[in-house]
Amino acid sequence: MEKILEYWESEDFLARSRQASTNRNTEVEGPGTGPSKHGGGSVSFVTTNERLTDSSETPPTVNELYLHLHTVNHDGMTFIDTRSEGFYDRLQRRRLELTQATPDQPVDDEAVYLNVAGECPKGRVYGLGSLGRKKRRYARSWC
Repeated sequence: MEKILEYWESEDFLARSRQASTNRNTEVEGPGTGPSKHGGGSVSFVTTNERLTDSSETPPTVNELYLHLHTVNHDGMTFIDTRSEGFYDRLQRRRLELTQATPDQPVDDEAVYLNVAGECPKGRVYGLGSLGRKKRRYARSWC
């Protein structure tokens, strides 16, 4: 027990702790937007995706999964933060643009999502948590 307390008081640990705190609280979308959040709790995004598939017998689209995980009590309307709402608005606008530009062709929701998500730092896809790792290969064409 004494060794762990000693480690927690070390300059190395304190520096890492400060950096981790800064990283967690980064406001990627700009001042006032708050850090990224989701409403999935301790359940992984992959598990949530599987549960939604089991309950409806068809896998949810990435848009449906995002909406489920980024709204209060999964209500599909009340976003948990301004970044989540802003991203979903951009996603819907882009999807509408593509639908209007090519009404005779179906819209690839995953491609639209990855296009709106933009660059993928460290191979991650914004808003998809652990499920984003499964989409990494697909996402590389957009990042």
